[in-house]
Amino acid sequence: MFAQMDAQTLVAITFAIAAASYFLGAAMDGVLQGDGFGTLGNMVVLMAGSFIGLRLSPMIDLPLDLTVAKAVCTVSGGFIVLAFLAMAKGVLARFGY
Repeated sequence: MFAQMDAQTLVAITFAIAAASYFLGAAMDGVLQGDGFGTLGNMVVLMAGSFIGLRLSPMIDLPLDLTVAKAVCTVSGGFIVLAFLAMAKGVLARFGY
């Protein structure tokens, strides 16, 4: 999927995801507090999850328009990865690791 995009589109999508991830990372830092990774850490995790969700979007058959389905997979991927890593960090912290 990334091979079909031209360089300008890929850079624009990367910058848009980075900007949105920064603001969402700051918000999630307030929500997760000690179980989070800080603003920039949350941003990196959200960006990685967004690209994972975007990469896996062709495998998920949503009954939506193609663009909307990719957007849903991108946002969902970011939050699923952040939730999983925050849960793992919280469990490990409570067991003393």
